[in-house]
Amino acid sequence: MGSKNATGINTGGSVFVPVKNAAGKLICRADMVSKRIEISHQGQIMQIWFDTQGMLHTHQVITKEVSDVRSLPPPLVTLGR
Repeated sequence: MGSKNATGINTGGSVFVPVKNAAGKLICRADMVSKRIEISHQGQIMQIWFDTQGMLHTHQVITKEVSDVRSLPPPLVTLGR
């Protein structure tokens, strides 16, 4: 079936690709198939996506064990604070 990403969410076989800013720094990862954005900062991972009705959904996972997450810089916008 589908694979799971760093947050443990089933991605249905979709792939998160890195999104970099003009300076070449990684700012988030995006999945064009499931239309999700994954933002990470200091071991906290947040996924955001819109459903078919246009409602915004978020899923937050706190983990300090994921090594590839630590390479992501802080998000440009802090959600839910």
